[in-house]
Amino acid sequence: MTMQHSLWGRLWLSSQKREAQNEIEKGNRSFAHGDYEAAIAAFSLGIRVDPSNAESYLCRALAREKKGHWGGALADFREALRLNPGMSECIGRIAALERKLRPLRT
Repeated sequence: MTMQHSLWGRLWLSSQKREAQNEIEKGNRSFAHGDYEAAIAAFSLGIRVDPSNAESYLCRALAREKKGHWGGALADFREALRLNPGMSECIGRIAALERKLRPLRT
């Protein structure tokens, strides 16, 4: 890979991460105003832009949990934890959601 290609690749990644961060910020504003659907949409766009961003999954999980979309929230908490094992707050939420969903699965 040439130096120019490497530079363009880094710039592209930086742009993607910045765009994902903008969507997280937009989603956080919607979440703070109780507009969980708009928050979910913003976090989902952030995930499409940068699927390696654990924060987007964590935030979407929290919004899905507020809407009672427990299965989707559980999947997002798990993905956030997979991407960033240091997100210890996911562990308790995963356990709580598994308890909530257990009666529905039996």
